[in-house]
Amino acid sequence: MSFFNIASKNVRKNINNYTTYFVSAVFSVMVLYVFLSIAFNKDFVEQSEHSMKVKVVFEASAIIIALFSAIFIWYSNSFFIKKRKKEMAIYSILGMTKKNISRILFYENMVIGAFSIICGIFFGMLFSKFFSMLLVNLMKEAVTIRFVIVPKAAIISIFLFVIIFIITSVHSYSVIYRFKLIDLFMSQKEGEKPPKVSYFVGLLSIILILIGYFLVTGKTSMEIVKYALPVLVLECVGTFLLFNSFIIMLIKLIKDNKSYYYKGTNMIGTSQILYRIKGNAKTLTIIAILSAVTLTAVGTAYSFYKTTEADLNSDYPASYEYINLDNKVTQEIESTIGKYKDNNLISKSSLKIIKAGINLEAYRKGDFDGYIISEKQYNDAIRAKNRGKSISLKNNECFFIERNQGDGKDRKLDGKTVKVSANGTAKNFKISKASNIQVLYVLMSQGTVVVSNDVYDEFYKTSEDSISAITNYTVKNDYKAKALTEELNKIVPKQMSIMTYYENYNGYYKSSGSIMFIGVFLGVLFFLATGSIIYFKQIMEANDDKDRYLTLRNIGVSTKEIKVSVAKQLVIVFLLPLLIAICHSTVALFILQKLLGEKIMLYCIQMFAAYIIMYVIYYIITVNSYTKIVSGKR
Repeated sequence: MSFFNIASKNVRKNINNYTTYFVSAVFSVMVLYVFLSIAFNKDFVEQSEHSMKVKVVFEASAIIIALFSAIFIWYSNSFFIKKRKKEMAIYSILGMTKKNISRILFYENMVIGAFSIICGIFFGMLFSKFFSMLLVNLMKEAVTIRFVIVPKAAIISIFLFVIIFIITSVHSYSVIYRFKLIDLFMSQKEGEKPPKVSYFVGLLSIILILIGYFLVTGKTSMEIVKYALPVLVLECVGTFLLFNSFIIMLIKLIKDNKSYYYKGTNMIGTSQILYRIKGNAKTLTIIAILSAVTLTAVGTAYSFYKTTEADLNSDYPASYEYINLDNKVTQEIESTIGKYKDNNLISKSSLKIIKAGINLEAYRKGDFDGYIISEKQYNDAIRAKNRGKSISLKNNECFFIERNQGDGKDRKLDGKTVKVSANGTAKNFKISKASNIQVLYVLMSQGTVVVSNDVYDEFYKTSEDSISAITNYTVKNDYKAKALTEELNKIVPKQMSIMTYYENYNGYYKSSGSIMFIGVFLGVLFFLATGSIIYFKQIMEANDDKDRYLTLRNIGVSTKEIKVSVAKQLVIVFLLPLLIAICHSTVALFILQKLLGEKIMLYCIQMFAAYIIMYVIYYIITVNSYTKIVSGKR
């Protein structure tokens, strides 16, 4: 029998252990092919309005996938090598040379790699049209996607993963030369020393994590960027020490609780966790941090997409808005709109806005430029797309329209006093209410003050040189007004500013749709990797624990009791990194929510729920596999 045949037979024999690794590797190849096929798909590139941006984003994401896949495959391969050191020692005793054993390991890894690449490319080609259509749907793009095989994407994907598997196979080949025979036999005994408890280090872990949270809480976006690296270091070190000391400390406290420890099989499970968790601290830290990054990234991408419609409604007051400087242009605009029956004119509103200096310390330090409009103009504009309720103001009151300052501060402007100055006329107003629903977009003011009609007339009389005329048009189906928008852009001179809802709608969804698509795929990829790592680690330990559980079966412990004991052990391994990841991610997302002024946590909770469900599935699979191994059924 050739060494290749032996390697193939070993893969078939260990197929249960290789399953999650194989699935993750296949998914990695499939995702890489899908991303590259989108980037190189001529139909998509030629028809998409933002083709180059999408192409660059997907190419960059493909690089991330390739790098992450390389790390994951290397890490997974190390697990399998460690698990099979005793098997390699037996081969050596039977007379095999180190060179022959290394060749078997090399061939095994290449067999798995070849099947992973073939299956990954196959499924990538099979589902590429579906995923491309999903992206088009998320981006609200009017693109026709045909089923095509993209040779360039397949060649690059195959080439990259062949290189990755060759490198890991060479690593497998070299492992046998770095260990003595006795080391291979004794490898399963490593890491079994009773863990020592350091209450100081355990407490330090909590302090480091809290300091990291504190450094970014209540900070501006620029300050967060400044503290990003120190916070990342604090959270990584704190999380490692948490697993390495604090969790050990808690388990020892549980062990000291005699009424619990000596009840049923609790003694078995508690002892196992106590002896093993310290050895797994590094792995659990990696999983917790990677899961936190995944949850934060996917939660952010999903919430951005879900809030896009609300952001558009808040920021863009009409289908078209421009500074009215030329009556001839106005007539051409209205005539052009009239030609498009699918985009019939719904309403038109005109605003004569007064440029003013505003002083509102609770909103922004120092004087800043803004605009004054009347309550009548505001009510006309806000009714156009049913964007809010009409207002009625007293002469000493104003309605303040704000913009997000991007510093995360919670400004409560209702009841505050604002000073408004225009051409020598200055007045103080009490803010009856503040809102972020805009009625102006073209001029992008930092703040707009809505005053009563009488007060507006007073400002108007003395501010002729500071008045701009703005016209708003609201049309039917403005999110589908591509042809109308293109024609209007030709009509309006370049020196005149014009805001089009369609272009902003299109741009918003291109960005958020792409981010959503990439975020979900990378999130699933990272999840499969973290779940697989936990699975590998526990299955490896299950093989080490066979003799212990055999003793328990011999003294009368049932399979059901063993499964309960295993479930209690593994719930700690799965639950702890998940809880810590959710904790880290929740802090990050709450800070992001304050900075953006968006209510994103509701959508993020939905992502958390989906992630937890997938983790539970992995947990159940691992418990069943572990129980079968220690019960002698596998």
